[in-house]
Amino acid sequence: MYRKFAEETLKSGEVMEVGCVQTPDAQWGERVERALGHKPPIWLYHIHKAVLGQTDDLEHYFYIGHLRGDIITGVMTVEYRRVGILGHVYTDPRHRRKGAYSLLMRHQMDDFRARGGGLLLLGTGYQSPPFRIYEGFGFRGIIGESGYMRYATEEDFEEKCYAPGEVAVRVARWEDWPGSNCLTSQAGEDLLRTVALEGVGQFSFEERFLLVMQGREKDPRRQAWSALSENGALVGLALLAPDARFLNGAYLLDLIVHANFWGRAGGLLAAIKWPKAKVQCYTDLGCREKLRALRQAGFRREALLKGQLAWEGRLLDVAIFSRST
Repeated sequence: MYRKFAEETLKSGEVMEVGCVQTPDAQWGERVERALGHKPPIWLYHIHKAVLGQTDDLEHYFYIGHLRGDIITGVMTVEYRRVGILGHVYTDPRHRRKGAYSLLMRHQMDDFRARGGGLLLLGTGYQSPPFRIYEGFGFRGIIGESGYMRYATEEDFEEKCYAPGEVAVRVARWEDWPGSNCLTSQAGEDLLRTVALEGVGQFSFEERFLLVMQGREKDPRRQAWSALSENGALVGLALLAPDARFLNGAYLLDLIVHANFWGRAGGLLAAIKWPKAKVQCYTDLGCREKLRALRQAGFRREALLKGQLAWEGRLLDVAIFSRST
């Protein structure tokens, strides 16, 4: 479906039509895919699935500026339950410095608010020209000197999103993408959150989620489970995959849970179909509730790696917990 928003005059005097494509769309889908054809393979994997409508209940909004059908600038948001990711910002080199993207983003942000959006996350270069553009639209940095940014229509959005409550566990789906990125942007007592995907502290799960979904398609041994709260927020992820460092050896478990829901982590671990092999989980020792959840699921501490994790000028110990079926 294509929605026209407005016609805008560029600095060059050209008149650009601004609109939004929601995929799947037979008329505009292929044009959007061609316009983003310069993206790396992992992103093209997702874009192709979006164009074909093969992404479960994930909502896609491809905002475009075009000259008589020729797309010259664009940005995508993927959303679910008021949480979204903003990405794929691009302007054709032939049409840069005409103000095209700034005009487009104004309509995109207006539309996000009009549809009741709550939170948008993005990643860019710290203090880069795009960083300053996003600041002008209300985005703010999440952690230190990084380009990981958030925009919220309600400042307490995440506090309400992660209100404690019951959870339900199911196999991860495409609509979990925005929620998983929101989850890993939250601070917690646990630091070493994923070894397989190299995530420590607060970090972006944007590209990592695509690697999870693609990896699961390629290798049926890989598992991804999601825990969702009563209000639909994604509050936990359990990722299981063969440890690529050891052929035909152990599996790696990565467990990421919001601080308010460690008491519900048992249900997430209980959903996993444990392989007939050793399963290891690497973790720092800062989150006692995570250690308790692992022990209750049959894990025992196998080893302690002294000074293994560098974090904010300190060297932290990392424990390896394991279980075998």
